[in-house]
Amino acid sequence: MKLFSCLVCLLACAAPAFVAVAAQNDPSVPAGLEKAAHLPDGRVGFYVLDLDSGASASWGNDGVYPMMSVFKFPLALSVLSRVDAGQLHLDTKYELRGKLLDPKTWSPLREKFPQGGSFTLRELLRYSVMESDNNACDFLFGLIGGPAAAQADLKKWGVEDISIRVVEGAMQNDWQAIYLNSARPSAMAALLKLFAEGKILREATNRELWEMMAGCKTGTDRLVQGMPAGAVLAHKTGSSGVRQDGLVGALNDVGVAVLPDGRRLAICAFVSDSRRPVKECASVIAALSRWACSEWGVPAGGK
Repeated sequence: MKLFSCLVCLLACAAPAFVAVAAQNDPSVPAGLEKAAHLPDGRVGFYVLDLDSGASASWGNDGVYPMMSVFKFPLALSVLSRVDAGQLHLDTKYELRGKLLDPKTWSPLREKFPQGGSFTLRELLRYSVMESDNNACDFLFGLIGGPAAAQADLKKWGVEDISIRVVEGAMQNDWQAIYLNSARPSAMAALLKLFAEGKILREATNRELWEMMAGCKTGTDRLVQGMPAGAVLAHKTGSSGVRQDGLVGALNDVGVAVLPDGRRLAICAFVSDSRRPVKECASVIAALSRWACSEWGVPAGGK
C-alpha cells in the first residue's frame, strides 16, 4: 500500500560522548551528507530510506540516541493495534481528573482543561501524537500495560534497537532517565517503513495515525523546514529541553515524507549531547531533510 495511495490518492552523563565522523572523500558517504550533518559538538544520527527502491544513506547510525517524545509514535502503534484487536475503542471516553494531571510537564491538554475532563481515546492519541502531550502519553501507557507492553510489541513486529523503558513522568526529575528510551536511526526507519506499508495496523487505524502525524504541531524548524513545496510529511518530534549547564540532551524528528516527484522517504534525524543552541541543532535536522529530499540521488536499483 503506497501510504494510502499517497494520502488516499495523493546516558550526557550515561550516554556515549562522541561525534560521528567520516573520512573526507569516503566513497561510502554520499556527496553533501557530511556537510549537512555537521555540528561542532554533540552527536548526530541520521538515516534516510527510499521506501520504494530500498536505497538508503546514513550518518552516525552506529550509535543509539535518546528518543524523547519520538517514542510516542511506537506507543501510538501499540495503542491502535489494540483497537484493531477489539481491546480498545477510539470512541471510548476516559475521565482524567485535574489533580492527576502533572502541572510540571509539557501538557497542552492540561493548559486547556486544568480541571481535567472526559476525553475519547482518539482525542488522547491526538494530544499525544500531534501536540506531544506528556499527560496524555502516560495515560495511554497505562491503558496498554506500560513501557514493557510497547517493547513487547516492537519485538513482535521484528524491530530491534529501539528501547522503551520509562514513561514521561520518570524523566521529569531525572535527566539521566532520558537516555533509557533510545533508538538507532535505522531501526526507527524500519518501524516507519512497516507503518507506511500498512504492515502493523489495519487500513482505517493506519489512516488515523497517518493523519495525526501529518498534523503534527511541533518541530516546525526541523524536518518540515527542509521539505520542498508540495511535500507531505507525517512525523513525530522529540525534545529534551536544555539542562542548566547548557546541554541539549536530545532534539529529534522522524517521519515519512511523500515528495512532489512521488518519492516516499522514511527520514530519521537525532541530535544528542550538544552544547550548541537549540536553534542550531534544529538547523542541522533541517539541513539533513533538505539534503535527503533535494540533493540525494541514487541510480535506479542502487543502494
